[in-house]
Amino acid sequence: MKILYRQPENGVTAFDDLGIKELCFKYLSIDRDSKKISARAHHHSGFEIHIIENGHQIYEVAGKLYRLEKGDFLLVPPELEHRVAESASATMKYSVTFNVIPKSPATSIHKLFCGKCSERVTDSALLILSEHESRLASSKSLISGMVFEIAITILRLCKMSEKQVHDTDEDSAIQLNIAKQYIRDNSEYVVKVSDVAEYCHISVRHLTRIFATESITPAEYIRDQRVKKVADFLKEGKLSLKEISDKMGFSSEHYFNSFFKKYSGMTPGEYRKMNSSD
Repeated sequence: MKILYRQPENGVTAFDDLGIKELCFKYLSIDRDSKKISARAHHHSGFEIHIIENGHQIYEVAGKLYRLEKGDFLLVPPELEHRVAESASATMKYSVTFNVIPKSPATSIHKLFCGKCSERVTDSALLILSEHESRLASSKSLISGMVFEIAITILRLCKMSEKQVHDTDEDSAIQLNIAKQYIRDNSEYVVKVSDVAEYCHISVRHLTRIFATESITPAEYIRDQRVKKVADFLKEGKLSLKEISDKMGFSSEHYFNSFFKKYSGMTPGEYRKMNSSD
């Protein structure tokens, strides 16, 4: 038996949102681990999932036989008595065991499920085994993510009840950050509010609404970033005032001077002189 992943006892993991604890992902070869395969009827306080990689096994659950071939899975819920009735030689499988906290999503599963895994699940399981063997610095993090994906995929196949979450505040915060980054990256161009909204795939109205959370309009933020960009060029001292005006897309050097003085309190020349390193 190879223990490919064990959920940490301390710290935050992806499994916390599902209320899953004490999860263990194991790899077994029947020829090598036959003594660890119980033919005696038994049950567990937690969930148990078996995924056949190669060969087959037959499980007896409540007097009924379930034959698992390559790519099949069996989920046994807590306290359900079961036993392995038959294991073919050279059978290799993965076993996932875990407990759940009360009222967590997985507690909605009350019966045994037997079905076919998707290729993604079986491919991920093989990749987990490969990463475990490689023992690279990033392997533990990769394995954790793939084990979570396998667990959530199978639990959903077993009709686990999950609530939908609509975190509009988080979505808006992400959209705001994307919009602000786009404006900063393109501040030397004449960016319109509609350009920003189009880039973020949202309406101008929604863009205005998310900027309002920081008590500023999109147009004001664009203006402030353009002023900052002009100030950066002036501090660098590499370009003339006319070159900065042309680079920033102003229609005339006069308008450039007026714009910068209005929002900085001084002309470009005065600002450059004040911030000159000479």
